[in-house]
Amino acid sequence: MKAKLIIDDMTGQDRITAYLAQCRVVEESDIENDPDAPHFPPSKDEVVGLVKYLRAQGANPLVVGGVGVLSYLKGVDPRRGFRPTTDLDLWVDFVPKELPSGWAVDRESPGTPSWISPTGGYVDFITPGREFPGGERSPKSIDHDPETFYTEFPVASWLSIFRLKLNSVREKDLADSIALVRSMGRVPAPTELGKLNGTQRENLDLIQQWFKLRPVGNYGE
Repeated sequence: MKAKLIIDDMTGQDRITAYLAQCRVVEESDIENDPDAPHFPPSKDEVVGLVKYLRAQGANPLVVGGVGVLSYLKGVDPRRGFRPTTDLDLWVDFVPKELPSGWAVDRESPGTPSWISPTGGYVDFITPGREFPGGERSPKSIDHDPETFYTEFPVASWLSIFRLKLNSVREKDLADSIALVRSMGRVPAPTELGKLNGTQRENLDLIQQWFKLRPVGNYGE
């Protein structure tokens, strides 16, 4: 069970830090009494340290997933319609065999390489050509956001994040895609996304229809 919201303001420049902190708010009793208590992402400091380590290994990490989406939701307060994430998704060229000090491999992760931080936060790695449920695969490469590429928190381009989200059939991923295109003000043209598989084309058609209707979505929109 999630505790009440503890972050008063997630609309500033450092809202990703605030969001990660809020996602980690789990009742202590839940952790002590339920071994299957909800997962949560690493802390911001752990993410920064991990990015530095992965860069040193030549893995070229980029933030994707729900946290990547949030980084593009300019002027949106994620407290409204708050959707926590259970992990941080990182795109990497490859997953290093050696782990940084204090980190552990998630042995229970079903098919997705996953590490656990020293404080118990989870990171899932998406690699080129990764197979998704249904047989679809991730692209061979993705683009970075030039404004964050050389920072301690590098994010993939919004088009790359959107394309990855199109591979999912989960409702929350479709809702994230809607929030992303509404914040950016448009749905990408198919020519901007490269070659799409069947799942991606179907989801793009749905998002185009939903975008025209301006439905209520996540993050208070």
